[in-house]
Amino acid sequence: MKRPFFIGLILILCLSLCSCGSTGIIENEPTASITEQPAQPSAALQTEESNPGVSFPFEDDEGRTRYRLVINGTEVETENYPFTLPDEPNGGYYPIEDVLNCFGVACLTNEDKSACATVINNALIKVFADSPTLTYGSKTISAVDTKVVPVVVDGALYVPSFFLMQLSDSSIVDFSDDRSAATLETDIVVDASISGLVGVDVSVLEQGGSSQVITEGEHRCSKCGGAGGYNEQYFDQVMVNGRWQQIPKSRWTHCPVCGGSGTVN
Repeated sequence: MKRPFFIGLILILCLSLCSCGSTGIIENEPTASITEQPAQPSAALQTEESNPGVSFPFEDDEGRTRYRLVINGTEVETENYPFTLPDEPNGGYYPIEDVLNCFGVACLTNEDKSACATVINNALIKVFADSPTLTYGSKTISAVDTKVVPVVVDGALYVPSFFLMQLSDSSIVDFSDDRSAATLETDIVVDASISGLVGVDVSVLEQGGSSQVITEGEHRCSKCGGAGGYNEQYFDQVMVNGRWQQIPKSRWTHCPVCGGSGTVN
């Protein structure tokens, strides 16, 4: 009878020791295994998620397909995105004021943006919404289809792409390879001394109004040369396929001296 009693006592002692040993192993484990937090996203990923930006091309509420604006390889900073219409998928409409600003000249517009005018190299440019005829110096430009006209969308005047092809003999409008951008390639060179708003008044914003550039008695701003401001070039970082890349961009800045008028008293 004593033998089974001792065997039972030994088993109880072994179980007690095993229990104590197990408790010791848990206490010695790193606390991180119990309270481990989920991995935090990298700073780049956080930036991407908090500022997702706009994915191009996209369709707006009116069915227009919108694109980035890229001129001579540089993306123009604007919210007036070029667009195509469902029944004109290959004919783009470009925001004329943003385009002309990119060349370093300010524009004169009326309150509802249905008319725009400026001077490039002493040639007066006049554009009117819903008018099939555009003027550029001595040239009169008309679309073959008179239904293709400049339009006002969200407070910006857009012109059909064929107008921009008239800026020089080597101006080409197209789309980027990935179809995310409406592009313009041109060799036009703007002379600020004979460009801008000097000699242009509100009369040119009327249909049939003045087509003359009159500079007598006006003093061209020495800071901007009469352009009304300048086209500022800079680089922006964007996330492309999970990697940050620098892309050239431009934005129009009004002249601090003349306030964009191109003239001073």
